[in-house]
Amino acid sequence: MVAENSNITNDALGTIKLTNTTENVGMYSKGTTGTITNNGKIEGIDQTIGIYGNTSTVLGNTSSITVGDSGVGLYSSTGDITVSSGAKIKLLKGGTGTTPADGATGVFVENKGSAVSVNVNVHDLIEGPLGKRSYGYFFKGVSNLAYTNTNGSAPVTLDDGAIFIYSEATGGTGIQNAQDLTAAGNDVIEYIKKVE
Repeated sequence: MVAENSNITNDALGTIKLTNTTENVGMYSKGTTGTITNNGKIEGIDQTIGIYGNTSTVLGNTSSITVGDSGVGLYSSTGDITVSSGAKIKLLKGGTGTTPADGATGVFVENKGSAVSVNVNVHDLIEGPLGKRSYGYFFKGVSNLAYTNTNGSAPVTLDDGAIFIYSEATGGTGIQNAQDLTAAGNDVIEYIKKVE
């Protein structure tokens, strides 16, 4: 699904399947206006992207996104993300089953000029374990970050080299997380803040 300067919605009964080839995107927005809203399911295999947002993105309480190895659940170049309680992103090998994906990222925010400041409450968005070298959240080039997770009821285990939150922000209120994290491998980092 593609939108340019307009709104796009996958409703609660909708299922987008990215299961025939890698490097596919479920929902994509371009331009400077419009909103991506996902209330349904996006199911991707390895090396797929659930949502690629260049405008604003809303994940409703029935939103479910699954991607596999080296996949990205949600990419945003603006950081304008609204997450409802109940929305979930799962990183699973092959996009199915229970084995965690390796080298995958749940939410990737990259500041390309309009994501200087990011304010988001994630409500336990990442569900299930993180595989080897995977990220829960990656905030690249963001200057001011206000990250909160007010649910804190869905524990996440982290395998070898996994990082739950990576941030390059030096301003904002920072990271306030209530979600339980458990290291299940080596070289696990729960939070990392890069300081130049």
